[in-house]
Amino acid sequence: MKITLDFQPILYPHPRHLSPSDPLRQGAYQRLLAVVIPPFLQALLLASAGNKAHAARLAGFNRSTLDRKLKQYDLVLQKQLMQQYQAVSS
Repeated sequence: MKITLDFQPILYPHPRHLSPSDPLRQGAYQRLLAVVIPPFLQALLLASAGNKAHAARLAGFNRSTLDRKLKQYDLVLQKQLMQQYQAVSS
């Protein structure tokens, strides 16, 4: 999985339309994390075929940390995503 980032919108966003609690309305570092972390977590889950313990080990943190980050970025394991992975890897 290849991820390409355009840093311009991260560094110079127009956050007026976002709620105050939205991470994209925070500083540049928080905006960068909000853009980078979700695809990273999805790639980990794909690489581990949905096994959270294995995904956490790949990333170098605990399973509970992975669960917290999945909840923080509102990501859920999708059966479709796992089926796509299995179809590609077969």
